[in-house]
Amino acid sequence: MDGVLLRVNAQVTTLGEFKQRLAEARLELAGPVPAAEEPIFQSRVLESVLEEMLILERARELNHTVTKGDLDRSLETIRQRNKFPDLETVYQAAEQAGLSREVLHAKLERQILMEWVMGAEVFPRRDITDWELRQYYDTIQEDFTVPEAFRLREMVLLSGPGLEVRRDAAEKSLAEGTPFEEVAKRYSQSPTAEKGGDLGPVSPGDLSEELQAALKGLNPGETSAAVEVKHGLHYLHLVEIIPAHPRPFEEVKDQLPDRMFREQYKDNIESYLEGLKGRYLVVINDKLLKPEAE
Repeated sequence: MDGVLLRVNAQVTTLGEFKQRLAEARLELAGPVPAAEEPIFQSRVLESVLEEMLILERARELNHTVTKGDLDRSLETIRQRNKFPDLETVYQAAEQAGLSREVLHAKLERQILMEWVMGAEVFPRRDITDWELRQYYDTIQEDFTVPEAFRLREMVLLSGPGLEVRRDAAEKSLAEGTPFEEVAKRYSQSPTAEKGGDLGPVSPGDLSEELQAALKGLNPGETSAAVEVKHGLHYLHLVEIIPAHPRPFEEVKDQLPDRMFREQYKDNIESYLEGLKGRYLVVINDKLLKPEAE
């Protein structure tokens, strides 16, 4: 059952909607959330959604709404900042990031309302120059670090009749110097076979413990020994090591203004949100987040 996780007056967020917001939040991260940090991550997103609901409730109380012109201007800002040729490209980029047109519109509408309320009641908004954003980015770019990753190719030989024959043929080809890509295309039984086993950049945490162990110690251009997995044999070929690096300024630029204001006016914001919590009916059913509730 998709129960109500948060309530602010008549406004609610269901568990299903919260999971969607978690997915959106993950898209903005540089890498996957370590399992040990998952509870903290969920708690932060929960608090963020609650703060948003409080501010949106205030917007409703003030009878402020988002017009089509407001939404169009927000979309145009995204287009210009990313140097997209047209709005259709904006929507295509959003879909590639897992956001449908409707979800993107809803997200922008929330942002517009929140900016209006905070600007009207907490702090005066002003235009921030690219120079200011770049200066700020330089001080916090470590927060946007993309962890070390590995560009890999794989070859999977499935259990069943013919496994040993395929294994002998594949390993013989590799021993003779045939490029891994060609061997994978010929013998692999994974969906990646047609791409020569290309997995693209992979974080070690995305691999099973067995495959992580096989990857350890490999140099670029080297192939692991066969790893026995439940469905057969798995080979990894290390193409290159991608060092940890900060996400480029242009990729995170849209996230910076809000963060700058929040840091500058942190005490004002906290006091304002506490006031809203006391003003409205707020119910948090965090029991739904426990494993047995799913």
